Amino acid sequence: MGIGLGPVYTGALATVLMPETGKRMLARPPLQLLDEVDDIAEVVRYFALPVPV
Repeated sequence: MGIGLGPVYTGALATVLMPETGKRMLARPPLQLLDEVDDIAEVVRYFALPVPV
């Protein structure tokens, strides 16, 4: 099982992201938003939890 990520908004991306590039990036993912590192960490934490029996 894997986690399929779209574009991830990081400090490095923020320094080079131009408005027109951002619009093109946002048009591609289904939800039209950039993933954030904290959101990804929460998903990974959720899937790492033990399965209740």
